[in-house]
Amino acid sequence: MDSEPLGPPLYGLPYRLGRLDYDIEDPADLSGTVRSATGTLHFRARRSFADVDDALSDFLVERYTAFTLRGRTPMRFRIDHEPWVTVPLDVDVEDDSLLHKTGNWTRRACLVCGHHSPGLRDVQIGRACKLCAMPNPLARWTPLLLLPPLAGLALLTRLPAWACMWAMAYVIFFSCKWATLLGAGEALRRTSFARMLAYLFAWPGMDVGAFLGERTSVTRARTREWVAAIAKPASGGILLFAAARKFADVPLLAGWIGMIGAILLLHFGLFHLLALVFRRAGLDVAPIMNAPLRARSVAEFWGTRWNLGFHELANQLVFRPTVAHLGVAGALMLTFFASGLVHELVITVPARGGYGLPTLYFVLQGLGVLIERRIPRRLRVARRAFALAIVGLPAFILFPPPFVLNVFVPFMRAIGAM
Repeated sequence: MDSEPLGPPLYGLPYRLGRLDYDIEDPADLSGTVRSATGTLHFRARRSFADVDDALSDFLVERYTAFTLRGRTPMRFRIDHEPWVTVPLDVDVEDDSLLHKTGNWTRRACLVCGHHSPGLRDVQIGRACKLCAMPNPLARWTPLLLLPPLAGLALLTRLPAWACMWAMAYVIFFSCKWATLLGAGEALRRTSFARMLAYLFAWPGMDVGAFLGERTSVTRARTREWVAAIAKPASGGILLFAAARKFADVPLLAGWIGMIGAILLLHFGLFHLLALVFRRAGLDVAPIMNAPLRARSVAEFWGTRWNLGFHELANQLVFRPTVAHLGVAGALMLTFFASGLVHELVITVPARGGYGLPTLYFVLQGLGVLIERRIPRRLRVARRAFALAIVGLPAFILFPPPFVLNVFVPFMRAIGAM
């Protein structure tokens, strides 16, 4: 075979010219055979009159941006032409030995749909441009691997337990933000330095693509949402600075009331207000808390309701890289186990007690997700009750007494809440 002179060197396209023989058996139904010296593609096709998924067809056919590798350099180029004129087909592939000569991808490939087109003219191909180079994995993940344990060793001997908790939480938070920022690709190259700093230090979510993307005319929040966003930190402040004080003689109970108030004040309240402010500025971001009490299952609670920033990070770092090797159940359990280890650094390490309990809590959550799959979806009340029980009842082991008494109660005293 002769090497094609333009496609591979200019665009990095992985093909070569080949000698093929086309034999169309019946032009009326488009069946035919394509032969080469190494294999055959024999198919039977005829006009399809079944309902067609237009969205899927458009996604597969109308592609105007190509991504390739030229050597080890990621490239991108645009194609411009009129939309394809297509006719849907029913296709039966009877011999695909020719396809197996093109690479191992055919082992997992399957026929989704088929189309016939008379072709088109005036196709314009733009020049190939370099994509933003992928960052070195060490540059992305070294802070997350090294900073938390180093910070723990340095802070535990010099700071009060409550200060160590906040410092450790911020070290982990900043390391995760750094990793997602370096993984933003071309969006990072296009953004301003001010936007980058805002993402690192002023936004609690991990949705780097939405935050660094181009400003859009996002739907503005209604007055009712602003009122709710203001009411949540107000109610949290009342719990933290007023209600908890009433139970100062029962420190464990006062600590729990104060923790609930702090979560309302920070995660539900101030973070929601930040989301509204950034949305008003044209950034398509969403609050990290999405009405978790409305969750109808354990999976919905952790997947789409509670702390969406941490959920997205856990998906990127643990679940997606391991699901192909461990399966869904294995990757799910590993993700919850990793979440437990992160919470150990923030909860039990500063408290110097209760080790292993946060990890046990998250392992229970993973088991809950797997168990609830056996509960029929039509039993909505049972699934919701199961979710509330699995998430809520073991919460005392997520925040064990050593943490409440040795970390959070002293923090409340430090800020004047007790």
